[in-house]
Amino acid sequence: MSPLQRAAWCAVIVGGAVALASAQRTSPLVRADLVLIHGKIITVDAPDSIAEAVAIAGGNIVSVGTNDQVKASIGPATEVIDLAGRTATPGLIDSHVHFSEADALYSIDLSDASSMKDVLDRVGAKVAASKAGEWIRGQGWDESKLAERRYIYAADLDTVAPANPVWLVHTTGHYGVANSSALKIGGITDATQDPPAGTIDRDAQGKPTGVLKEA
Repeated sequence: MSPLQRAAWCAVIVGGAVALASAQRTSPLVRADLVLIHGKIITVDAPDSIAEAVAIAGGNIVSVGTNDQVKASIGPATEVIDLAGRTATPGLIDSHVHFSEADALYSIDLSDASSMKDVLDRVGAKVAASKAGEWIRGQGWDESKLAERRYIYAADLDTVAPANPVWLVHTTGHYGVANSSALKIGGITDATQDPPAGTIDRDAQGKPTGVLKEA
């Protein structure tokens, strides 16, 4: 593992925010397994202070403070990483995180789409800039904002994306629409039963429309 990878891993270790805050300015006699120095250590304490260094022993934070304070925890077997000004943040402690929303950086924003044509024009433009077979992703569509006042269906998307799988997440985040290519990849056919925690929307003939919902 490279020093930079180790530092990234440590950003998660540093992560018990409670442990980090309570460990500040403590235990100079404990010899650390790992020490990060010359960084910006986000402590998440009451005043949101930023420290220079942090020491970790046995998976626990034993000292947070200035470089000189934390160096007291360095022993013969301590691994020391110079962050060179980089930031170490608390780990992933949020109880309700939408990681998939990071995809918004790379997907089509449909939050202000006002018609089916508007949606399909944006999807078509993304398809034109992509290779055949590449996934086309979008988010934010809302049928109540569309002039047609209806869901987007696989049949709509197939007209502009015949060779690319498409998945567009609804503005609520609780359902979305896939085109025929994406349904095929997902193994969803006329015979596919609804999963325990979801619904496969179907037309009057029982065929999947492409709209897939959470329970």
